[in-house]
Amino acid sequence: MKQKIVIQVSMKRGPKYRSKALKIAASVKGSIETISLVGDHKDKVEVVGDLDPIELTELLRKGFGSAQLESVSAVEDKEKKKDKDDGITWTCSWGVPHHSSYCYCYNLRPYPSHSIW
Repeated sequence: MKQKIVIQVSMKRGPKYRSKALKIAASVKGSIETISLVGDHKDKVEVVGDLDPIELTELLRKGFGSAQLESVSAVEDKEKKKDKDDGITWTCSWGVPHHSSYCYCYNLRPYPSHSIW
């Protein structure tokens, strides 16, 4: 399940520690879709993906000394919204009803259409 995780990190030492925070966030196990710095002072790390928020927070605490988990929220997939049935029924060339926006009908023959003999 994809989730959006926001963690506030103490970035008092300067801008070079922002890249360090991004590297730590990228090293977490799991599938990560996006990593970004948000907030007024770019002191919050926002990660979207399927990963453990507690593990990410602990790694950021080891690297920076203080990190607070602010929010964890579920994110809907854009692909799932597109795959919903819109009420249109498509018909293939063989007359079989098909319920998606694409029709994958192939005329497969066990032998070539022309014969040598």
